[in-house]
Amino acid sequence: MPHAIDPSPPTRGLLDRLLAPVLDRSFDGLDRMLDLADAKLTGRFRQVESDSTSPPRHRFTAREVKLRDAHLSRLTFAKIRRLAPIMPDLLFRILRSGRFYRKDLPTGRTEATPALLDELEAIARSHGAFDVAYLNDILPSEIFAGHAVPAPGVVLYAVEMDPEPIAQAPSFDTFVEVAKGYGRLARIGDALADHLQARGHAAYPGTALGGVTDYVALGARAGMGGIGYHGMLMTPHAGARIRIATVYTSLQGLPERTDDHDWVRDFCDRCRNCVRSCPPGAIHATPRDRDNGVGTACIEHTQCRDYFEREYGCAVCIQVCPFTTAGYATVQRGLATVDRGTVKDQRAFRVAIVGAGAAGTYTAMRLLERSHGARIDVLERNPMPHGLVRYGVAPDHPEVRSKGERFDAVYAHDRVCLLANVALGRDVDAATLREAYDVVVYATGANRSRRLRVDGESASRVVPAWDFVRWYNAHPEHADLGPALDHPTAVVVGGGNVALDVARMLVAPVEHLATTDIAAHALQVLARERIRDLHLLVRGGVSRTSWTPRELRDLLEQPGLAVRIANGTLDHDADPSSDASRNAALLAEATECSPASPAVVLHVHFTTEVVRFDAVDDALDVGLSTQNTLCAGLVVPAIGFESTPLPGVPFD
Repeated sequence: MPHAIDPSPPTRGLLDRLLAPVLDRSFDGLDRMLDLADAKLTGRFRQVESDSTSPPRHRFTAREVKLRDAHLSRLTFAKIRRLAPIMPDLLFRILRSGRFYRKDLPTGRTEATPALLDELEAIARSHGAFDVAYLNDILPSEIFAGHAVPAPGVVLYAVEMDPEPIAQAPSFDTFVEVAKGYGRLARIGDALADHLQARGHAAYPGTALGGVTDYVALGARAGMGGIGYHGMLMTPHAGARIRIATVYTSLQGLPERTDDHDWVRDFCDRCRNCVRSCPPGAIHATPRDRDNGVGTACIEHTQCRDYFEREYGCAVCIQVCPFTTAGYATVQRGLATVDRGTVKDQRAFRVAIVGAGAAGTYTAMRLLERSHGARIDVLERNPMPHGLVRYGVAPDHPEVRSKGERFDAVYAHDRVCLLANVALGRDVDAATLREAYDVVVYATGANRSRRLRVDGESASRVVPAWDFVRWYNAHPEHADLGPALDHPTAVVVGGGNVALDVARMLVAPVEHLATTDIAAHALQVLARERIRDLHLLVRGGVSRTSWTPRELRDLLEQPGLAVRIANGTLDHDADPSSDASRNAALLAEATECSPASPAVVLHVHFTTEVVRFDAVDDALDVGLSTQNTLCAGLVVPAIGFESTPLPGVPFD
């Protein structure tokens, strides 16, 4: 579903291109139109007024949401063509409803005969209604504050929305289906009012969209369904996939139902799927008392409305509701099997991610896209997030490090909480996480260098690449590493990009390193002690390396660097367009063009492995598989990384 975090601006649609001067304004035309309709509908007849128990009617549009950010700005010609027969007709009918309020009709109550009710229901169903219900006397608490209705009786009718577009919520197809639903309501209201007025009864249609009364509360009291945690009416026929509207009438003796739907709230208390799935997190985990103390509020209206404007009307809560997916009858039959004692009281679906590196951050990103209402806590043992993007990428590659800016957008999301300096096993254990969260994701990655497994590897002058890279990247746990650079010769072991990064840091001019994001302590050491000979040992031939040509070129182009092929050849049988062929060509060119008086010499040893280390005075003798021995002050094995067991977590 399209809830992805993406810092790039949305693709501009037709309105964005043609109406750029007005797109930075907010759009409240719908609210102004509804206010106008309300004035026409209730300005003359005010038989039942609101009072202190009445809830406010919230705005439909947000002044904070600019038209540029609203879904309307993304309409294309194709989408406008689909809406053309729907929206103008709906808005016209809402305004046209005022004609019913201009007639002089009886103000006294008139009797509803069975024949008349049969006629009303037949008309409603012929226009697409699946249910019709009645109330004899509307309550002030069901009228929005500051408004009134022209007659005390209420005819309620509901239409069903097509399940297929609802299943795609939020989407343009969903938006179109919801608009169609309102259009059907408007036509039904006009037809019912016409029929009643033609027979001398007072009848006034409420607006299909908006209205001066709480349609859902009216529908619940009329026995049409029960109100769910998302504030929608759950009906036996179509679950939450409905829209409902009213006709106010002077009829009395209307047949009111006694259907009991109170159990719906009991199920919602155990389900809360809408709470967990709501993209803006607008649905309360438990409905709250309204500010005036009368009735309950199910949603945080501002959050819901603002997301509604941006995402084609949303309707995710309807989409995921079991009353929609399984059906009212199925849910009702299954309620008895729900064990009250085993269901957690969740405010939202909660996820813990251990590790704020790339894997953990992308996991959080996908959860925000696909699980809508999930609340995500990311636990990171380091003071800062981003993992290898921060502590693994070479400091002279800012274009790669900049990916952290996209990660920052994830941690700025209001459903994500970063808990830094929290280590598994030290500050929290796995059992506690399993108890506190619905899902725990371990995204700690590989956290140490692979070992060469040769004699003498534990010598202090053998520094694993994991530690060395973190040292020059200012990782707090490796700031005091102090690698030995007091000898003019160093050895790097490995045929991957990490080995090239380490080699480049050792031979790059200090003036260049000073312009990068390298740690200050590392820069001081590298400025004081310079390598003159660097040996790069590769187990296989050039075709078995995993270097990328760009990384190799970055190393070979260092000023004052000479290249020697110390062992093996550049021969290979790879495709001429392959990385191996390009790498061989780069090495051949660098060898031929090496300076006569180099500042540092890179000796490349192919098909060469380390077989032992022997400490000698202030250096190491590095025994090679070629029967040769190198004397070096520093050896950095960069042959890959591996994972280690996490406390309390199964490890394979």
